[in-house]
Amino acid sequence: WSQDLLCITKCEHMSLPGQSLGASAGLATSFPPLCGTLEAKGISGFRIYGDGKRSTMLYQTCSNNPIIYFDGLSYGKIEGIGFKQSAGTNTEALVEIDYTGTLSPASLKPQQLTIADSAFFADGIGSIGLRIAKTGNTAQGDTILLSNLLFAGFTDACLMLGTPTQSAQNALGIEILNGDMQQCTKDGIASYGGQFFV
Repeated sequence: WSQDLLCITKCEHMSLPGQSLGASAGLATSFPPLCGTLEAKGISGFRIYGDGKRSTMLYQTCSNNPIIYFDGLSYGKIEGIGFKQSAGTNTEALVEIDYTGTLSPASLKPQQLTIADSAFFADGIGSIGLRIAKTGNTAQGDTILLSNLLFAGFTDACLMLGTPTQSAQNALGIEILNGDMQQCTKDGIASYGGQFFV
C-alpha cells in the first residue's frame, strides 16, 4: 500500500501497513489485493469514501482475515466502497465493527454510524459480509444506519449482529434501508441479541 493509492487529509488513528489515515479519506479506485487485515482503532468523527460500490474495491486474498477491523468506531460515515473475498476461504467477516476495550486512552464504543452505497461479495468462499459487535454486549454497536448495501454469496450471513456465543444485547437501533441480499445460503441477517429495523 503506497502513499499514492490514498487521497488523505488529516491523518490519524487508522493503520495501513506503514501509514495512517483519519478524519476524511478518499480511497483510490485501484488497489493491490490484500493479504491481511487493515485496522482502524479509536476513530470518532470521520468519513471514508470511494467512487462507488463496484468502482472502489478492496480484495481479501488470504483465509480467515477481515479486510478491515474497526475497533471503537463512532460518529462517521463509510460510503461507496466494495469489499470482496477473492481467494482462500474466510470464516471471519469481511468488515468487523467492534469494541475490544483495549485502547488507551479508551475510545467511544461503536455508535452513530452510517454505511451507505457499499457492497460485500464472497462468491461462496466467505462466511459473513458485515458483522457488528463480535465481542458481544460490551461492544455496544447502536444507532447504525445501513443504506442501499449489496451483499452476495456468503455461507453464514450477509449481515451479523453478535455471534452464536457472544450476544450483542446493547446493539440497538440498527436500521436497514433498501439494499439487496443475494445467495447468502444460511441467513440474510443473523441477529444474536440486539435490534434491527428493516
